[in-house]
Amino acid sequence: MSAIRAHLASLPDVTPRPEPGSLSPGAAGGEGWGEGEALRSTIRMPCGLRKRRPPAALPRPLHSPARLPGMTDRAGTRRAANRRGGSMDTDGTTPPGVDGLAGAGSGPREAMPRARWFSLMRTWDLPPCEEAWRALVSAYGQKHRHYHTGTHVDACPRRLDACVEALDRPREVELALWFHDAVYDPLSSKNEQKSARWVQDFLARHGAPEEAIARVVELIMVTRHEAPTCTNDQSFLVDIDLSILGARPAVYDFFEQAIRREYRHVPAVLYRAGRARRLEQFLARPRIYANRPFRLRERQARANLARAVAQLRS
Repeated sequence: MSAIRAHLASLPDVTPRPEPGSLSPGAAGGEGWGEGEALRSTIRMPCGLRKRRPPAALPRPLHSPARLPGMTDRAGTRRAANRRGGSMDTDGTTPPGVDGLAGAGSGPREAMPRARWFSLMRTWDLPPCEEAWRALVSAYGQKHRHYHTGTHVDACPRRLDACVEALDRPREVELALWFHDAVYDPLSSKNEQKSARWVQDFLARHGAPEEAIARVVELIMVTRHEAPTCTNDQSFLVDIDLSILGARPAVYDFFEQAIRREYRHVPAVLYRAGRARRLEQFLARPRIYANRPFRLRERQARANLARAVAQLRS
């Protein structure tokens, strides 16, 4: 051992030394790196790892809703909605989805649950029709959709549950809700027409009565929101579809951001003018909602619309 110690003592000092003048003015004590810091920067950590500085914060994506013209930045709402599955259409009373913020502590929920679809098929005396359900899920999952998604459709039947006793033909209203945005192309003016044709073909293949098919088609067509409703079921379906207008302000703002993303191909100036005109049409109505319990949303809906129009016109 003494021979080994003597050999080690005779070895030259190979400790790395900084070049003269390489230390900062504060190396001897004060600001800047001292000699110990300069040396530690050259020493490899165990297992070949080096110390790493924390990564810089990633830039916000350019397509983030917060960067859209005329839209309020609601970062907190956006993060909360993302944690809950991107939901937006309620004031916290429904499960997650583009149309509904989940209650605190709730976990992710399947949008357009097949169990609900199978139950609806039973009311029509039809087999499960799982292939049709899968086709709808695929359609509502298209990448260009940000509001008109499966979670919006999922929220609509749950709105229906709150007023089902007041409907004349609940199964027809619910089926119309499942199909009403099945075809959605922001560049097209025939989305409702094509969606109605889809459900018409579906029901006809399964031998549904022609009168029922005609009523479902009419229910889908009223979601164009361009003409007054003619039946009790139509008025309830329209109230359900427009329920987002009466959501809490932060939720409504998130909805507006999602709509802008669906029309991101439209120049900002044109979008703002067109969107403002559309919202003003709703404000010009004597009444936005025709039925209880949706009438409770009237005041909030008008406040949301007026605020959105002011932002778009500014």
